[in-house]
This record gives sequence, structure tokens and C-alpha cells, in this order.
Amino acid sequence: MHGTSGSFKNIHPRVPLRANVHETGRRRRMRSIKTSTGVTVVLNGDLLAIMEVLYHEVTARHELERSFDDMNTEIANLIDQMTAPELRKYLQEALFVNTITYENQRAAAYIKRVGGRPKKTKTRAAVRQSGPDVKAVRPIR
Repeated sequence: MHGTSGSFKNIHPRVPLRANVHETGRRRRMRSIKTSTGVTVVLNGDLLAIMEVLYHEVTARHELERSFDDMNTEIANLIDQMTAPELRKYLQEALFVNTITYENQRAAAYIKRVGGRPKKTKTRAAVRQSGPDVKAVRPIR
């Protein structure tokens, strides 16, 4: 293995990439695409990184005043620049992330329904200590 430098390379193990016919003996560079505002997005399989760029470039840049069409247009712009294998890779990652989110929401709903939080009711002792309920006492006429 070759020596590595830089924090990312030191933390994460090297993953061998298939060499291009013209790049035998050299590592392939990660391909990148650009947003409509010119921000570079490296296509390394990290769906969260793309979501972060979309948030900053569409939502935050417009101070949270963005529409469905704004986000949809930017996503379409990124998709148009991807190859079929890249699209498959990101679709797989998106389905995985959404499946986990869906499972977590279902589990939370089940736990709430089955074990749910008890309703806040006063015990008899607490009612006696606090005195009569003002709403329950009729006004004197």
C-alpha cells in the first residue's frame, strides 16, 4: 500500500477502485458535478453530502423561502449530470436511508400506541392538596 497523508485518508481505509484502461497504475479521480450556482459536488457515494449542498444552495441561500419547484429543478440539474451507474448508486443509498427513516417512524408510532405516555391525571391526594377546581365550582347568585 502507498503511504497516505491527510486526515480523511488516515481515518478511512482505502477502497480499491477499478482502474480505467488509460489510468493503469493510477487511482481514478472522483468525478464531480456542479449545482446551478456553480458549487462543486463530488460523486463519492455520500448521499448526505448532496443533501447538505442542496440545503445550502436552495433552502439557506433563499433564506428558507424556496418552493417545491426550486428544489425539484436543482435536483433535476444534478441528476442530468450523473451517469447511469452513479444514478443507481445514489438511488440505492436514497432507498436505504428512506427505508430506515420509515422503519423508525413506524417503530415510534407502535411504541407510542402500545406503551404510550400515560395521560397526566391528578391523584386524589394531589386534588385535595390543590383545593377545589375553580371551573367545577358554580358561581353563587
